[in-house]
Amino acid sequence: MLQKRTALVLALCATGLLLLLLWKGLSPRNPVSTTPQPTTSTRSVRQERANPTRWGEEATAPIQLNRGAAGEDASARAGSFQGRIVSAASNQGIANAEITFQFARGVLSAMSGKDGAFHLEPAEVGTYRLGSVIADGFLPFAPEWGRSPITLQARPGEKIQDVVLYLLPAVEYLGVVVDPEGKRVPGARATLLNSGEGETALAPLPDNFTADERGEFHFRAPRGALLEATHPDFGPGRAAVNQSVQASRRLELSLTVKRELERRESIAGQVLDPSGAALAGAEVTAIHRNRRWSRWGRASAARTDPDGRFQIQNLAPGQYAVSASFPGYAAARAESVDSGTDALVLRLSTGSLLSGRVRDAATSSPVVAFTLSIQKVRSSLEREPLTAAAFMDAQGKYEISGLPEGTYAAVATGYGYAPSREVVFTSSAASQTTIDFALEQGATVFGSVIGRVSRRPLGGAQVSVEGQLNETSVIAVLSSTVTDGNGRFELRGAASGRGSIVASLEGHHSRIQAGLSFENGRRMGPLVIELTPTAEGEEPGFELEGIGASLRARGDVLIVGGLVDGGGAAQAGIAIGDQILAIEGQPVGELGFAGAIQRIRGPEGSCIPLTVRRAADEQVQQVTACRRRVQG
Repeated sequence: MLQKRTALVLALCATGLLLLLLWKGLSPRNPVSTTPQPTTSTRSVRQERANPTRWGEEATAPIQLNRGAAGEDASARAGSFQGRIVSAASNQGIANAEITFQFARGVLSAMSGKDGAFHLEPAEVGTYRLGSVIADGFLPFAPEWGRSPITLQARPGEKIQDVVLYLLPAVEYLGVVVDPEGKRVPGARATLLNSGEGETALAPLPDNFTADERGEFHFRAPRGALLEATHPDFGPGRAAVNQSVQASRRLELSLTVKRELERRESIAGQVLDPSGAALAGAEVTAIHRNRRWSRWGRASAARTDPDGRFQIQNLAPGQYAVSASFPGYAAARAESVDSGTDALVLRLSTGSLLSGRVRDAATSSPVVAFTLSIQKVRSSLEREPLTAAAFMDAQGKYEISGLPEGTYAAVATGYGYAPSREVVFTSSAASQTTIDFALEQGATVFGSVIGRVSRRPLGGAQVSVEGQLNETSVIAVLSSTVTDGNGRFELRGAASGRGSIVASLEGHHSRIQAGLSFENGRRMGPLVIELTPTAEGEEPGFELEGIGASLRARGDVLIVGGLVDGGGAAQAGIAIGDQILAIEGQPVGELGFAGAIQRIRGPEGSCIPLTVRRAADEQVQQVTACRRRVQG
């Protein structure tokens, strides 16, 4: 295992050397040469100037909402980092985990102790990126070199302590490959398509499997991973590791009817930096304009060579939206690019800078550990997630550079704090925007999880505050914990207003406890959440109280995209395509997407008035829909 970890760190250095030769940095930040403590290892790579977090870096979600506090250590010439690495499933410390930070001239690494504790002395003042966290039995956190969204700021005499970083257990899943009629297919090949992407880019998981005589194989993958099955007698089939797969530990890949192979084409060209010079290492993606490839969370992609040239191959004929991105620059995008194009030129721009501080609203002291979410504003309801960055800075400072022109919404949050209100701002070329945030202590929710049938406490259940920023926010979970042996839990950081708690456990249907009223700084509970066990052979789903309609934002209204048979919405005569304009008389545009969803949910048997514009004839009507227990 030690050899494996050493190889990974050497790979980090080798990859870093290649990319550091290609990448451009910003101005230096007080470079100071220091001698690291014997407990850490420093490997020189190459001089690179320290950078703030930059637009265009992978929006890899942080391991979990980060924690940290500030302290003083006069003996530390470049400060120090102290904390623990723990399991997201048990909150127990993880021993012998290797944590690696990237800094201006190399990497800094250490091993955690038996309780998961780590202590590092930075080699010099500046910005340090959490490069990787690797431990036996857990999914690695090892995003592509330089693209980690988690940064720590090292300054003389400043100690960042009480850091808590989470790793997810490497759960083993059963994969089953079936033909179009549902019969199992021995010998089929299965591939984990995005093994080397996101948080596993530098420590990819095993990605090729062969189904046995029962059409089965075993694999490990994070949520959202995409698998593809192939067999000479059939067309390919794909499936993603979603919440249902996580709960059942089983994924089925259904092959398709074999068709004549479609002609494949490519798009090629060159990416230039703002000065017009060729840009190596830029990421170029292509999304088909007439096909929903992105529903798998995947687009065809390539990286530019030393001459800034790229070629995206194996594309279906048609038109594509092609974009290029590089850390520190605003992305370039070309619409309606025909497949077969071989001389596309994409020129990046400088972009703008967003900076500021995050403080505690009650004490005005800096919030040391926080996450900043940036989303593009499409309408009063619609938000397009762009990036999220986690910062640990004893002075509560942050910087994000390279934002493209546009209108954005920024939200800051930290462990135990309620998410800030959205701050909407407009970015223009080479502009500088300063936004300071004052965070309030959120509500604390406590209670227990029990079996609905057995009435016994359920230990090991995951309990989370449902995302309150936006349906598609890059920060999907604001606060999360695991029940103890007595089924008890405590959550911090729920924002004032209506909200929901989500509980899930293997072998049970997930439960969304809606209609809860939170108040900043107050404790709420005890809350009892009941989980229904799945029957033999039954796929796990979810349960909640609502009107039984799936909704999506479009402009300033909510569109009904689906209905549950027998649900309150269907019984009230609401149809697919109808638009919900107001809830209890308040326009949904004023409530925001998350606020509108929470307003619609509520106790079983209660009813809520809705203002609806009919898809059939555009008439606006008042409708009352009653809430039922919904299963899906």
